[in-house]
Amino acid sequence: MIVLTRLNGHPVAINPDLVAWVEVTPDTTVTFVVGDKIVVKEDLDTMIQRVIDFRRAINRGPGTVTDITARLRSGPRGATPPARPERGLYQKTPPSPPVDPRSRPRPSWSMPPVSSKPPPGGK
Repeated sequence: MIVLTRLNGHPVAINPDLVAWVEVTPDTTVTFVVGDKIVVKEDLDTMIQRVIDFRRAINRGPGTVTDITARLRSGPRGATPPARPERGLYQKTPPSPPVDPRSRPRPSWSMPPVSSKPPPGGK
């Protein structure tokens, strides 16, 4: 995902794989393959550079979400990303305790007993 800024100042993360084209008339309009459009503050060169950085980060291999986000938000080379408080979105939850299969409740229904007699009218 790359992070862009809407005209109202709110950040938006988009998947560059779903971008059909970008128009600059005079605002930068991003059109997606499904037909949706958004208008962003970034110019065309900035968008192209962020897509290139995104592809490089993907091809570089595994990294933490924070590292990749910081690189994608950084904008021009060498700039520091804006300060943003952590929201705890990626905190690990403690594992669930193991469950003993014998402690699970039995179903209230049961199969009818198997009869050794042939069915009525059967051979």
